[in-house]
Amino acid sequence: METPSKLGLSLQRARKRLEDLLKERGEVLGGMLDKGYVPLEAREIEEFDVKTLAERLASIDEEIREVRELYNMNLLESLDSESAKLNKLTLTLTILTALLALLTGLLVLRTFFTKS
Repeated sequence: METPSKLGLSLQRARKRLEDLLKERGEVLGGMLDKGYVPLEAREIEEFDVKTLAERLASIDEEIREVRELYNMNLLESLDSESAKLNKLTLTLTILTALLALLTGLLVLRTFFTKS
C-alpha cells in the first residue's frame, strides 16, 4: 500500500497505467494504419483523422513519459527512506561494536588482575 505522503506512483499503479497506455497506443497506431498512414518523415499527413490520431499518439507518448517519471520519483523517495534506515542501523551497529569492545577490554583486564 502507498503512504499518502509519498509522491510518484507505486510499482503496481505504474505498471497498470503503462499497460493501459500501451494498449491505447496500440489502438491508435492501428487506427492510423487503417486510415492509410505510412510513417515516413518526408510525407505530409493531409487527412484530418490521421492528424488527430497522430496528435493522440503524441499525447499518449507524453503520458507514458510522465508515468515513468512519477515511478522514478517514487523509487528515489524509497531509496532515500531506505538510506536513512541504513544510516540509523549503521550507527546502532557501530555503537554496539564499541560497547562490545569496551566489555571485552574490561573482561581482559579483570582476567589479567585476577591472575596476578
